Amino acid sequence: MWDNSAFISYLSQSGMENSWEQIIYPGMKKCLIGCMLATQETMESCTKKNCFELYGADFMLTQDLKPWLLEINSSPALGPTTNVTARLCANVLEDVIKVTVDRLKNKNADTGGFEIVYKQQPVQQPQYSGIALTIQGSKLPTAPRNERMLIQDGLQYYNSTKLRISPTNDSLQALFAEAESLTK
Repeated sequence: MWDNSAFISYLSQSGMENSWEQIIYPGMKKCLIGCMLATQETMESCTKKNCFELYGADFMLTQDLKPWLLEINSSPALGPTTNVTARLCANVLEDVIKVTVDRLKNKNADTGGFEIVYKQQPVQQPQYSGIALTIQGSKLPTAPRNERMLIQDGLQYYNSTKLRISPTNDSLQALFAEAESLTK
């Protein structure tokens, strides 16, 4: 396993001197910013003031060194499984304290390896998150349990006592907009 310095040195020795600064690191930041913006309204673990969540992101690189995001883990394992991770994880924990404690008292405090890559006002969480949808209306006529009903172009639905709705992003956005208009 390599750390960042060893990887940059490898890139330089392989004739790709500026690849980290020009392709890889900007691409990683772009992926992470996009993911955080796309999910900011649904992040529930840290809705209180003076709270934070540490995330770990895994990337792979294409042959032309463009980063592809594989996954993002909340509360990643910070165990010293190798010499490299032992040093990196200790640095991350120290830097978390710098950002969460030192910077609270002094906005110009050292942040270690952390940097602000995007800044905006905090996003207000919607009052309705779409987790527990309820349906109001009249009961649909039921068919015997073994009989199949056809709903929407060939989608099969087996009759049961419960109806499950899986909303799409578009329908959730419409629900949020409707909920917001009702609270005004």
